[in-house]
Amino acid sequence: YWDGLQLLSRNGAKLSAPTWFTEGLPTDLHLDGELIGDHNEYQATSKIVQSFAGGDEQWQKLTYEVFDAPSLDIPFEKRLERV
Repeated sequence: YWDGLQLLSRNGAKLSAPTWFTEGLPTDLHLDGELIGDHNEYQATSKIVQSFAGGDEQWQKLTYEVFDAPSLDIPFEKRLERV
């Protein structure tokens, strides 16, 4: 979850993403999404996210796939158009 300032886990824990990873994300919009790594590599992705393992080099393997902008007070279909 992107709260406009930082990435958070489903449980609300701050994720230590490198600055370059979040640079293009909006500061005025909350985004709901998922950090995705290589296919069938859930455990490796989880390790990168939870421990900042490998630093920037490892984060380069991840993408943030956005599927909603819940802070927008408009119907879901219209929110999808914005993300």
